[in-house]
Amino acid sequence: MPRIDQTRASDDPRDIARRALQPGEHLVWADRPGPAAQPAWQLDRTSWLIAAAPFFAAVFLLWQVVDSAGTWTDFLFLAAGVLMLCIALSPLAALWRAVRRVQRTVYVITDRRLLVLPGGSGREARSFAPEELDDPAVRDRDDGRGDVIFATVPEIRQTRQGRQTRLAEAAFTDIADVQRVAREIAKLKSRASTERVVAQPRP
Repeated sequence: MPRIDQTRASDDPRDIARRALQPGEHLVWADRPGPAAQPAWQLDRTSWLIAAAPFFAAVFLLWQVVDSAGTWTDFLFLAAGVLMLCIALSPLAALWRAVRRVQRTVYVITDRRLLVLPGGSGREARSFAPEELDDPAVRDRDDGRGDVIFATVPEIRQTRQGRQTRLAEAAFTDIADVQRVAREIAKLKSRASTERVVAQPRP
């Protein structure tokens, strides 16, 4: 699946989606995930522990620079302090990048497939053909937004025990007009099933 560079595209998700279409393919719907799809601005205990040690080391080293008499070793303390501070802030930087990536993601329905175009350059789009789709399931919210789960896919995750594969939901998360999107996915799946039946040779 080709990578879709969004850095020079219009901010309109429909314009970004059209750049990913194949010849003869038609856009049905495109939108971005809402705030509920973004990772929470909080770090787990391990991330806090990783950040705490270099942070306090940075404070100590930088304090040595402030409290010193201006010797050549101050440059070493300053460089080491800045380095420790960068290491301490790296979990927050990674979280910020993850939020930005979700904000720039585009969900797409065409007359041939579903697409998830991830935000950020260099990341591959995910494509789901009609035969890969399950019957869409809706997690509705009171405001008309919600999630549409349309497939189950294997997902590889890095854990303390090593890399593990598990089944995960493929979904359009926190989208507007969720019922209409579910109907469009169901229509795509049904139409493709009908076309396969018609195309089968008769005995």
